[in-house]
Amino acid sequence: MGKKIKEIEIEAFRAYKEKQIFSLINEVSGDIANFAVIYAPNGYGKTSFFDAIEWLITSEIGRLNTSGAMKEEVSQEEGYILKNRESKKDHGTVGILTEDDAKLIRQTHKGRYKNDYNKQSITKEMTPNLSGLELEKQNFCTTNLLAHDKITNFLQSYTAGDKTKMLQIFWDTKGYSKILEQVDAMYIEIDNRKKTIEKDIAITEKQLGKLQYEKDLEKAVEEAIYNYNETKNSFIQFENLLKNLSDLIKHVQYLIDENQFQQNNKKNKITDIELLLEEYNVYELNFNEYIKSNKNIEIMQKKLNDLLELKKWNEKLSSALEEKQIYIEILDNWDDYIAKSELISKTEEEKKLIETQRPELQKFIIADKNALLHVYKEIKELSEKQIALEKERNQLETDAIKYFENLDFMKHKVYLIDKSKAVISCGNKKSKDATMKIHLLKNSKDIKEIKNLLSNDDLEILRKIDNVENEKQKLETIIEQLNNAYQSKVELFDKIKQINVLGKALIEEKQLTACPVCHKQYESFEKLLSQTSSLVQNNHEVKELTEKILKNKNHHEEIKSVLVQLKNVRDIRFNEIIHTLEKDVEKNDQRVRRINRKLEDWNDSYEKKQSANQIIDTKYKEFHFDQIGKEEIQIQKSKISFLIEKIIGELINKNKDKDRLLEQIQQYEDISAKMSVRLIDLNTQQSINKKEKVYIKLSTYLENKKYTLVVPQSNQLKQVLIGKQKEVMNSISDYQKQIATYDALSVENMEDLNVQNHNLLLHLQEQKVLVDSYTFRCQKMIGYNNNENIQEELLCLKLKEEKEQADLKVQNEKLTAINENSKRLSEQKIWLEKKIEIDEKKQEVEKVSEKLEKLIESKNDIQMYIVEQTNAYFKSNLINEIYQKIDPHPSMNYIDFETKIGKRGLQTFINSCDKNKKNKISPMLYLSSAQVNILSLCIFLAKVLSENNTTLNTIFIDDPIQHLDGINLLAFIDLLRTITSELNRQIIISTHNEQFYKLLKIKMDDRYYQSKFIELNSVGEVKKIKN
Repeated sequence: MGKKIKEIEIEAFRAYKEKQIFSLINEVSGDIANFAVIYAPNGYGKTSFFDAIEWLITSEIGRLNTSGAMKEEVSQEEGYILKNRESKKDHGTVGILTEDDAKLIRQTHKGRYKNDYNKQSITKEMTPNLSGLELEKQNFCTTNLLAHDKITNFLQSYTAGDKTKMLQIFWDTKGYSKILEQVDAMYIEIDNRKKTIEKDIAITEKQLGKLQYEKDLEKAVEEAIYNYNETKNSFIQFENLLKNLSDLIKHVQYLIDENQFQQNNKKNKITDIELLLEEYNVYELNFNEYIKSNKNIEIMQKKLNDLLELKKWNEKLSSALEEKQIYIEILDNWDDYIAKSELISKTEEEKKLIETQRPELQKFIIADKNALLHVYKEIKELSEKQIALEKERNQLETDAIKYFENLDFMKHKVYLIDKSKAVISCGNKKSKDATMKIHLLKNSKDIKEIKNLLSNDDLEILRKIDNVENEKQKLETIIEQLNNAYQSKVELFDKIKQINVLGKALIEEKQLTACPVCHKQYESFEKLLSQTSSLVQNNHEVKELTEKILKNKNHHEEIKSVLVQLKNVRDIRFNEIIHTLEKDVEKNDQRVRRINRKLEDWNDSYEKKQSANQIIDTKYKEFHFDQIGKEEIQIQKSKISFLIEKIIGELINKNKDKDRLLEQIQQYEDISAKMSVRLIDLNTQQSINKKEKVYIKLSTYLENKKYTLVVPQSNQLKQVLIGKQKEVMNSISDYQKQIATYDALSVENMEDLNVQNHNLLLHLQEQKVLVDSYTFRCQKMIGYNNNENIQEELLCLKLKEEKEQADLKVQNEKLTAINENSKRLSEQKIWLEKKIEIDEKKQEVEKVSEKLEKLIESKNDIQMYIVEQTNAYFKSNLINEIYQKIDPHPSMNYIDFETKIGKRGLQTFINSCDKNKKNKISPMLYLSSAQVNILSLCIFLAKVLSENNTTLNTIFIDDPIQHLDGINLLAFIDLLRTITSELNRQIIISTHNEQFYKLLKIKMDDRYYQSKFIELNSVGEVKKIKN
């Protein structure tokens, strides 16, 4: 037997924000409770409790994996799914403490992910004796936890095949179902392989029909290769022709391409030779003209060299004359140049002063602008604060109006809800009383229990029945006594007859006078013998008893007939009363259901308003209100208004600072602008001064000559320039003397000579290009350059190339023959390969078919075994015992399971039937929704109760009342009491139904049973027990 749970802890998980302890200790005895109930309205966290237990054991929540749509929702969700989103903890925690203080605590995964579901949970603590839970987690939701959605869907949504798979958990501990799935998968895989091969065979046979097969084609290829090898130095191998056919085709094609390439080259080369022969006469004329032009250019070149020397001396003279004129101009304008230089120097100094002051001024401007930005930022922040406070003040007023409107609405709804609950309670009581009356009328035999339900006439009939029953019992007692007396008398008479026979012989033999039985003395032997004979003959007492028995039996039959008539009258009357009561129950139940629907709507609207007010309460808690009232709200509004006025004052001051800084920045920028204007004027003036021709000319000359002008020392530089002027005059005289030596030449004829020389060079170049082009082509063709024998060499080469071209053409024809035959042989090879491939695949199909037949045999054997095991398992009476305890149906109170092999595999059919297993019906077609749910619940409860070796001895059931209607509740509670008290199993259930919760508190009173009742105050909050 497994362990019971003593305590469950949930923190920051799903609906539970704060740490909540679910203590399972009975408050009266102090022992661990065998039965625990968690009560709360829908939406308070009951389902999150069962999610937490399932996740703690299995690391997942089954209802989030039920369908592809749900899985997609989970994968698309961003943020926390397991951890409570409002909790400041970085992980959620769930833990249990068992009766022997063993612990299991898990935490949700930490870190940044899209969401925290499907992430590895962290086992914070696990006591070794709870390690078995790791092995049981796959079956936990069938051995320990019953979710209402799975129970509801089992019969209503699952197909016969689905039921078979679902029920495997009951019996298939050795995994035969898994083996069957593997066999099915293997069969599908092999069958697909077979279909693929057959499809390949059909495609290959189709391809084979398009190919041709020719005889002696291989021999024809070999002969073509032999013919080619006889006429060519290169040798084509043809051993293992079919095996190396692909390489042969590639090689032959390469040889064909190479041959064609060589033929093209030969053709081009012959064309080039013929062209060279045609151009030979032109070449000879060009060569002679080239020699003549070379001699003319040598004569012209000598004249040009002399003219170049004359030109150099003239250029020197001209340069000296220009330099002389510059010195004259410099010395004539020297004083003006010095004055202009002084003015330019002063302008540069003023520019430097302005450029030095401007950065300092710019620093002040930047500093003020930064200060202005800071002020703007402060103004923006204050404005935003003002807007936020005004918004907060307006929201406070809006929330207050909404809050008090919600309170009024909730008061009205509370009145309606309380009134409805009272009406429902009264209605339930009426239904319960009527149901009890029906039960008593059907089952009770005590008139005192039902006398208040009957009229005087009905009671008179019951009294008559009672009197007749008493009379019948008395008569049966008398008949029994008479029968006993009759039997005694008969036995006594038989003994007397036996004794008489023996005694009479003894008396006659010994002549006795005393009775050998009673020892009474008689007068004589004859008297004793006479008395003995009279006793045997005297049996009138037996006859009297027989008559009395017969008379009493006749009277008994008469009484029985009267009793049957009275009971028929009673049953007719009781059925009329029961029918009336059942109509009243149905009418009352309809009214209760109608009011219940209204109550649910009112509860929903109440909870919405309450939730809205809770949000407002949370906001108001930030204001530290002792209570929420119009006066407190007005005070808070005044505080906010005071803060707004204060911010407005600060804004006025900041705007003044802003205006001051703007004015100061404007002043600085005006000064900066004036400086800029002055700088522009100075630059303009400086530009004008520096652009005067005389100044530019003198400055350029001094700079080129690398003279440095220092205004105070300008006279010294002037003397240096005068000395340079004299040197130039002397150079002019020398140049004029040298020029006089070239009397025969005239510089003016230089241009004409250059033109003539240029024309000669162009003509020479043209002749050289023509000659070199022809000789280059000949050298490339012949291999060397011999101007004397070019024509003869070209003729010999042409004859040689034409012969080689003819040989190449013959080889190409032979290679083409080899290539064509080889390609046809290649097609034949493909035909043979395809034929072999088809034969191999057909053999493979035969092998695959054999495997499929064996798999079908194995599958049938496994299916038959599973059918036998399933049917044998569900012949157990445990499910029927549970089903009958809840009393779901007056006649169809047995469950029959039957597993068959259908077209779609194994199918399990679950039927309701009577005790004799006749009149089987489908629950889905003939039972009510509640009865179907009870059937599902019983099947799964049977599985849970049959598991005795689980680590935990606890059964979790989520909201079982959803599966029951009113008539089954008492029977279900009795079943829970039996499981917890007699089987010593621990059960934890939840409910949203207040009436059911109160009924449990009465029927499973914690003063007399090991029970624990837990309530949730609000979402994720356990109600504290007041001592």
